Amino acid sequence: MSRFAQYYVIFHQEDGCRDWEHRREHFARLLEKDDSIEFHDGKEKNPTVFKHQVYHLSTTPGITVMRFANNLDIPIERDFEPTLAKDEPSCFVIIDNRGPVCMIAIQCRRKAFGNTEKVAEILSYNISQRLFKDYGYTCDIDPEYCPADLFTMWERLEEHVKELKFGMTQMSEEEIFKTLNDLQADKPAYYDDSLMGALLQMSAAARESQYYGQITVRPPIRLNRLRVEKSSTYIRNLLTYSNAVDEPVELVTDEGVTYRCYVDSKQVSEKEKILCHQFNEKYLEYLFKQSRTEGKVTVPENYQYEEGTLVTLMDGMKHIEEKPNEQDAA
Repeated sequence: MSRFAQYYVIFHQEDGCRDWEHRREHFARLLEKDDSIEFHDGKEKNPTVFKHQVYHLSTTPGITVMRFANNLDIPIERDFEPTLAKDEPSCFVIIDNRGPVCMIAIQCRRKAFGNTEKVAEILSYNISQRLFKDYGYTCDIDPEYCPADLFTMWERLEEHVKELKFGMTQMSEEEIFKTLNDLQADKPAYYDDSLMGALLQMSAAARESQYYGQITVRPPIRLNRLRVEKSSTYIRNLLTYSNAVDEPVELVTDEGVTYRCYVDSKQVSEKEKILCHQFNEKYLEYLFKQSRTEGKVTVPENYQYEEGTLVTLMDGMKHIEEKPNEQDAA
């Protein structure tokens, strides 16, 4: 399994840009074949060129998988003399150009690149340069960050929150009691265990039945938003339970976008982290094992399962802007 960092494309409408309404099609054309665009580091003299290959899903048009290679000189010894050897370690990049926002997943593979930001920087620079040259507008590939904590995101998006989803854990009752005792010692401001007996019974019943239980909280029928309520006994118990079992809370907006947030920011790094997803890179390797003709991969029919798992991954990636669009996100 590999971690894939989530990014998204945002276009910038410059003065005098042409065919702005077709920007998504322009973006797709640059990934049509292996030689549709060249990626380099932007140096005017002796630029480093990064090789790439593309694969377009046959079952789901709009999703492209890219193999993106670094260009490294590795010190070695040959005939008793130090010298350099070329190494081109690669990572996978998945581009989903189907929805209202173009989502990009970049494999976290340190052997290829030190971080995914470097890959996004190279892609963004070259694609933006090409779009500006051909059509007069630019783009950026920006990271999707994990929310710091539930309250921060809830308060920030309060006007748009329509429901919260609290997941039931698969932890044993003994493990839950231990974490609850630890949490009780810290006594966070929202701590309340008055309904904990009922929550633990529901959790145990779901576990025994081999179900993943979930409690969904929605606003009253007369309201169209879920207000932040820190004094509610019901909410406080759900927050206490989620914190004790280290389960993220799903915050769903009126646009159908889901954020997975933790109750306390201490459970995540003080520095914002890029949102990541787990995926088996072996499925992507299979896709590139076929013969290549004119820069394209011959698509075998028996790869529908591998493509299907990839579609599921990309369907789970969502983005929402916190403010009304000032620039048009892909």
